[in-house]
Amino acid sequence: MIFDLVRDFFKANIPITEIQFRGHLIIIVLETEPDNLEVLQAVPKSIANCNCFYLFESEIERPVKLSAQQLKQITLAATDKAAIDDTQSPTLRPGLVLGSTKTTQGEEFRTSSGVLVQDTGGHRYMTDASHGFPEGGMVYHPTASGLEIGQSIVELTHTNIALVKLKDGIQFLNEPFKNTIAPRDPFKLDNFIRAGETNIGYDIFLDSPFSGVIQGSRLAHSSVRIPSDDPHGPTVWIRCHLVYLGQDSARDVVGGVCGSAIWDKDHRVLGFFRYAHTSGMFKYHCSIIAADHLRDRGYAVV
Repeated sequence: MIFDLVRDFFKANIPITEIQFRGHLIIIVLETEPDNLEVLQAVPKSIANCNCFYLFESEIERPVKLSAQQLKQITLAATDKAAIDDTQSPTLRPGLVLGSTKTTQGEEFRTSSGVLVQDTGGHRYMTDASHGFPEGGMVYHPTASGLEIGQSIVELTHTNIALVKLKDGIQFLNEPFKNTIAPRDPFKLDNFIRAGETNIGYDIFLDSPFSGVIQGSRLAHSSVRIPSDDPHGPTVWIRCHLVYLGQDSARDVVGGVCGSAIWDKDHRVLGFFRYAHTSGMFKYHCSIIAADHLRDRGYAVV
């Protein structure tokens, strides 16, 4: 696999933080700019017949931490409040507002519901963004003053995906809401699709109460290194997608969008929204955690 070839080469030479595969082009992000120019002159121009293009991590300008919508700090204008659909729904679906338990500082966070999944034992869970529940605990819809719908019981390590055990009697339907942006007959989301099975230029869709329906394009399959404070610990990489949601899209994909499912024209789920680049080389691009991480653990969309 192309990612293994790149990681193996640079593991003993220059630290890298990300590999993006774009068909016949590989973008490799170097952790720091070497003082010795001879080091840069030694990097490969191509790997496995794919041309290599290099960037430095400082040019990427990733967010320091993943964000959720923090209610305590938000003072929305009336028009902005109307733009966020936080009405309570009798049946849960992808793209609903979820609220966290209030922290000891009185803060409450809001994210978006993902999909309903089932493990190999037949147990069902709702997915959500784990950082939207900084202290774990109960999950509410739409806020902590609303309906208690379940409990966040596990986080898939390094993926920012949380699994929520829904309370008895709480129904979840994997059918996105109707919309006027991309009108079509009601449909149910299909199973997960692996990153390696998708193509560059694929149309992708996102529907969150914080952004409404957004259509974009999948640009790259990426492998991203998870930062670690332990220089002797194992190096962990996660599988992601890089997608483009349009010019000025960063104003629409706010923190509350995190956890939203991303699907293709065939209703297959590629992954879940992580964050939007608001500056740097990939401004207006978004990072999506690949659904591979759930499929590898035996979870399927139901």
